[in-house]
This record gives sequence, structure tokens and C-alpha cells, in this order.
Amino acid sequence: MVIMGPLARRETGSLIHHHPTTTTAATISDQLSCPFGILHGIDADDLRQTAYEIFFASCRSSHGFGARKHSASSFDAADVHVTRGGGWVSPGSPMKPNINNHVTNSKVKRSLGLRMLKQCKSRRSNSLGGDSLSPCSSPKTPRGGKAAFNTSSSSSLSQPLSIGRRKMTLAEIMRQQMKVTEQDDSRLRKTLVRTLVSGQTAKRPETIILPLELLRHLKPSEFAEPNDYHKWQQRQFRFLESGLLRHPSIPLDSNSTAAVRLRDLVRSIDHRPLDTSARNSESMRTLCNSVISLSWRSTADNSSPASDSCHWADGYPLNIHIYVTLLRSIFDLQEETAVIDEVDEIFELMKKTWTTLAINRSIHNLCFTWVLFERFVEAGGGAGSEAELLRATLVMLNEVMGDSKRAATSTTPIDSVYLRMLGPVMVEMKNWSEKKLEDYHKYYHTGTGVMENLLLIVFAVTKTSENDDVPVSNIVDKFIRSSLRNAFSQVCIFHIMYSLSFLI
Repeated sequence: MVIMGPLARRETGSLIHHHPTTTTAATISDQLSCPFGILHGIDADDLRQTAYEIFFASCRSSHGFGARKHSASSFDAADVHVTRGGGWVSPGSPMKPNINNHVTNSKVKRSLGLRMLKQCKSRRSNSLGGDSLSPCSSPKTPRGGKAAFNTSSSSSLSQPLSIGRRKMTLAEIMRQQMKVTEQDDSRLRKTLVRTLVSGQTAKRPETIILPLELLRHLKPSEFAEPNDYHKWQQRQFRFLESGLLRHPSIPLDSNSTAAVRLRDLVRSIDHRPLDTSARNSESMRTLCNSVISLSWRSTADNSSPASDSCHWADGYPLNIHIYVTLLRSIFDLQEETAVIDEVDEIFELMKKTWTTLAINRSIHNLCFTWVLFERFVEAGGGAGSEAELLRATLVMLNEVMGDSKRAATSTTPIDSVYLRMLGPVMVEMKNWSEKKLEDYHKYYHTGTGVMENLLLIVFAVTKTSENDDVPVSNIVDKFIRSSLRNAFSQVCIFHIMYSLSFLI
């Protein structure tokens, strides 16, 4: 299905450099732009923290996501694994987790041709009585030179192996992958257990307006510094503003009183934190009434039945930015081009966020395809270890091609969002690939394996986005002529500069 050419060794200085990922900016790197647009006032750290909160709230009924019960002398072995769930045959979609051994038999990685990570005794283990995360080797500094973990937990990375060790739960793995501190994680756990469970029945994730619940129940005393609480509160308000006012899934009424009141609260929070200590205060009543009114709206013409889900994080592109942030957590923190072995179970847990974020299988496949290609580019875009990500992108593109045909005949709102996303993603992948192929003598002069796969990317994207069978010979001829012309120009420039050096 995928043509595999010989892999060439990447040469220093011939490829693009690494750049940190910032989804809310228009440019992800010097040569790759985000196809999902810009979120005003929300940066990558804001997305990472809120994505983790939504993920955790959606998975709180799964093993390992409730209040911590582990002690120094005992632990529940069942917390190591997540409960069984439904799966699909799509290579990029969530699979049924292997309860017996979820580390060494990933169906997702096998379908995509991704290598399994080399395991050692300390890789996915925790010492009893703490959350110390001890990789089997010293962590590699990620792009940008920043530490891979927050300072509050980085001191635990070099702890030696001990006899009393257990496997990390999926909740702990996700906390590590999302770079969330133990303090933030513990605060979130306690709040969710205390506020979102009524009697014996937990609220469904899609009925929870998470920022509002957190604003109502978290107090300044639970933060180390007052400024930390103010920044945290500002983040919650920015996401309410983005989901309810800037990017609502249901268009706003221009005369909405609730929208006006929420905008006023958002502006006021920039100067001082909102006092949430008195739940019956005027400001809290205004906040709750406005947010609830906006979140539970139906369509303007009332043509659809009353929804049993609230709408605060399901508007495009906010929902896609949040979900893509979750998908990026599948990459290993030490090997930036490697996908963690627990990806099947992590995907199964991510599926629990779909009702909150308005995600379906097709959108998941498209986002996953983009994340694979994005990481290939960020890691160098050459024939090194990142080349397997390009091959995995090709496999996922086959899924996207099938999804696009089905969505084209659908009239559902979620498929309309999918088609709105499809074009920009395909164009960005095609433009980047064509730019490299038009100068392949410069970028891929030591081998043809990556070139072959980039050609297949261009062919697949052209067929998907333009719905037209462009002759392959025409496309190949264009790249050959362009690259030869660029190579000849470089040779001429070199000889001119060489000749001028003798005249100086």
C-alpha cells in the first residue's frame, strides 16, 4: 500500500531546524503553519492545562483517575490498566486495550509501522508512596532548551531504582506526558471528586461546564501564591470567552444579554480576580446565570430538539486546538519522534472527551494525520528516525480519503466542521511537501526514500482536496525541472562568488 524506499542518513545542516510547537500562533515553525486558525489570548500552555482538565474530568470514572488511594505499603494493581472499551479497525483510531500487557502489543503502532520503545525496568514504574517519574535514562532536553518537566517534579527524575515499584497508571502516564505538576493534578482530583459526583451517580462529561465548576469551588487558599490563583482564574475565563463568545458552536444572538454580561466579567478579571468566596454574591450569580444560559442554548430557530449536552468547548476551532493538544501527548518525552507504547489505551481514554469537544472518528483521523506530519516536520523532515512518522502519515491519509468521501454526502453539523478542516490541512501538507520536492537536490541529495513518500503525500492530498486525477507524470516532471533549475542556480552563484573572491 505504501511504497518504501531506502532510508538515507540525515546530514547536518541540510534540513530545517527544530522549533517548539505553538498551536495558537499562525506559524508552527518557519515552514509549517497551523491550519486551524488562531485562538485569541490563549497560548500553548493554556491549551495544555485545559486539555488535561477536560481529559481528566472525562475519564474520572476510569481506574487511576479518582482520588489517590495508594500508600507506601499497598496499592491496587487494577489501577495499572483502564477498563475495556469499544475499538475500531482504523489504524489511527482507538483500539481495545490489551488488559494483560498494554505495553508490548500496540495495535495502533503495528498498523502504522511505528517501532516499539525499548523498555527497561524503570521506564513505566513508580516508587510506592510517591509520584516520582524515573525514566531509564537521563531525559533529553526538548526543543527550545527547556526542561521536559516542571521544576516541582524534575528532582525526582534521577532517583535510583528501588525494590518496591509498581507500574504507572494510565492517569500518571498522561500527567507525565502533559507535563502537569503533582500539585495541579492533586488539586484537580480533589475538586472533581468533591463537586462532580452526586450520590452514587457521576455527571456525564458533556453536561459539565468545567471552567464554571472549577471557578465555583477552587479558592485562593488552595494556591501557593495569590498571583497564581489570579492567572489560573484568567485562564478559565479566557476559555469561557473563547468557547461561548468567540467560537460558539451555536451562533450567538446579537442581542444576547448573557453574552454582554459575560464580556464585562472577562474584561474585569484582567485587573483583579473575581471574588468567588460568597456564592450568592451578585458577581457569582451573574457569572453562573450567563454561562449556563449560553452553554445550554438550542439552535436559533428551535428546529432541533432540546440538547442533553452543554456547549462550551465544542465550537470550531477551539475544540480542535484542545484535541490536537491531547494528541500531541502521545509522543515520548525522551525520543521526540517515538510514540509511547501505551497509545492504544491513551486513545481509548481520549475517546471519552469526544462528546464534550464534538469530535467523531473522522475528525480524530484527520487530527491524528496532522499531528504525525507536524512532528515529522518539526523533527527535521528528513530521513532520520522521523521518517517513520511520514510513512505513518501516509497510512492515515488512506483513512482520511475514505472519511472525506463519506462526509461529502453528509449534512450533519459535525461533518460540516470536518469538511471545513479538511481543505486547510491538505493544503498545508501539500505546500510543505511540494516546497521540498521542488528543491530535492538540496534537501534529499543523499537518498530517495523520503522523496518517494513525499510524492505519495502530494498525490494523495491532490486527489483528496482537488478531487481530480492529475497525471502523475506531470507532477513528477514539475519537481524534476524545478529542482534542476534551483540546483543550477546554486552552482552558478557558487562559481560567481568563487571568482569574485580572487578579485578582492
